[in-house]
Amino acid sequence: MSRWAAVLLWLSPLADLGLPSAGARAAVSPQLEAQILETIRKHPDVILEALNDYRKRQLQQQEARAQKTAQAMRQDPRAFIGDSPVLGDRTARSVLFIFSDFQCPYCARANPILRAFSQKHPEVALVYKHLPLAAIHPEAIPAAAASWAAQQQGQFWPYHDKLLTNQDQLGDAWYRQAARELGLNPARFERDRNSEAAQAAIERDLAMAESLGLAGTPAFVLNGELFTGLVDVADLEKALR
Repeated sequence: MSRWAAVLLWLSPLADLGLPSAGARAAVSPQLEAQILETIRKHPDVILEALNDYRKRQLQQQEARAQKTAQAMRQDPRAFIGDSPVLGDRTARSVLFIFSDFQCPYCARANPILRAFSQKHPEVALVYKHLPLAAIHPEAIPAAAASWAAQQQGQFWPYHDKLLTNQDQLGDAWYRQAARELGLNPARFERDRNSEAAQAAIERDLAMAESLGLAGTPAFVLNGELFTGLVDVADLEKALR
C-alpha cells in the first residue's frame, strides 16, 4: 500500500463524522499512521478537499431528497396532511403546507400574508406543520403542544393566532389563560398538551421537515415548490400557474 493510498484509507471515514474510525485506524500500522499524520500536517489540503467533497455530496443528496418529497406532496397531498390542522377543504387539489414555529417572529409576520393568500385563493387548503426550533426558542415545543391540545377541541386556528400575536407572553400560565379565553375544557387541555400523543405529532412533522431539508422557519411547500423565509402573496401565486 502506497503512503497516499493509506492516507485515503485513513481519511475515508471523514465522510461520516470527520474523524477516522477505529476500524480504519486499526488497519494501519503505528509506523504508517505516524507517516500519515506527518503527511497530513504537510498537506492539510488533503483534509480540506475530502471535507469539501463530502459536503458537496451531502448537499446534493439532501437537495435530491427534498425535491423527491416535495414532488410527492404535490402528487398526493392528502398522504402528507395526516391529522394536521387544515384551513379550507381537506380534499383540495392545491395544498399549501406551512412549516412554522410559534416563537419565530418571522412566522408571526408571515401569518397575515398567509391569511390574505387564503382569502384570495379559497381553493387552496392551508395545512399547518410544526417545526419548533427548540435550540433557539425555548417555548417553541411547549407552544406547539398547547396548539395541538387546542386542536383536539376544534380550536387550533384561533389558538394559533393567539400564539403568534402574543409571542412575548408564551409560557404555561399564558397557555392556560388562552385556553380559557377560547372556552376549552381546562382538564382536557392540560392532559392533551402534556401527552405523548402531542409529542408524537410534533415529531412526525419534524421528520417531514427533515426530509425536505428544512432548518429554518417559516417554510412552505405548494404544488411541489419549496419556499423558505418570508414570502408575499405574489410569490405563492407563482406556484399556482
